[in-house]
Amino acid sequence: MQKQTKKITHIALFAALIAVSAFIRIPLGIVPLTLQSSAVLITGYYLGPSQGAAAALLYTGIGLAGIPVFAHGGGPAYVLSPTFGYIIGFTVCAWLTGLLANIIKPESILFAYVIMLTGLAGIYIPGVIWLFIAMRWIAETPPSVMTIMKTGLLLPLAGDFVTTIPAAIIAVRIKKQQNPDERRFF
Repeated sequence: MQKQTKKITHIALFAALIAVSAFIRIPLGIVPLTLQSSAVLITGYYLGPSQGAAAALLYTGIGLAGIPVFAHGGGPAYVLSPTFGYIIGFTVCAWLTGLLANIIKPESILFAYVIMLTGLAGIYIPGVIWLFIAMRWIAETPPSVMTIMKTGLLLPLAGDFVTTIPAAIIAVRIKKQQNPDERRFF
């Protein structure tokens, strides 16, 4: 019972971390640079694939329920937002980062950084695809593929390359503090 309570608490705390990180942002046009990517990477790295994904899903569910935890608000209509694909990607990223961290078991910040860069693909693939769909068919403002790649991938990814460095440092430090018996695989 105590172990289950600890898992639920960790999931809720990391969902709250993702929510708070949405409000630390630099506006870059359609896709703002927030610390959410870093929070999701730390979440997956520390909690592992299933609990990390659960924290990201909890965050998404809270936002869709109407609590304004997304970078631009919340509610069910947010599904039509051009940036909703990135929110979907948070779950994929947390799961992928957690899986890679458990398989590779990195002890160095460099390996953690490489794992986290790989995990970012889980955010950017659905994010860019949804951005293209939302702009082309929902907003009916068809941008070029180059515009989508620039605003939806290149600009925010450049910021994530930088913010992933402290995320890797923090994640390695907190994971080393974790009891080896509590390390999660799935």
